[in-house]
Amino acid sequence: RSSDYYPAGLNVYLTGSLLVASPQPAFVLHGTKGSFIKNMTDVQEQQLLDGMLPDDPSYGLEPAGLEGKLVTIDVSNQKHESLVTPHTGDYNQLFEAIYESLRNNIDYPIKADQIKWQIQLLEAENT
Repeated sequence: RSSDYYPAGLNVYLTGSLLVASPQPAFVLHGTKGSFIKNMTDVQEQQLLDGMLPDDPSYGLEPAGLEGKLVTIDVSNQKHESLVTPHTGDYNQLFEAIYESLRNNIDYPIKADQIKWQIQLLEAENT
């Protein structure tokens, strides 16, 4: 577990484990007006293993029941719950960006400082 505290009152807690009996949510976000919870799913890998091709219209679509849950409180203190369907995933966009960067000298969409920050996050998680 790693904790980060930010000046504006934002607290971030990162946790991870390879030894859990039941999967934990990938994202748990709490704010002053609501919360969002989303379990981690990466359907693309399993779809490829099952023989689905990336040009299939269903590629990257999560099955029903894996939506994120958004809970908000409105100005009259009423609670509202809704399911949030994720955007379709597509690793091909990343692979295309790598190709364009290497072959055609197009700027890679993920900047070096963003990659460095992600590595620092992962390293902090392992300490």
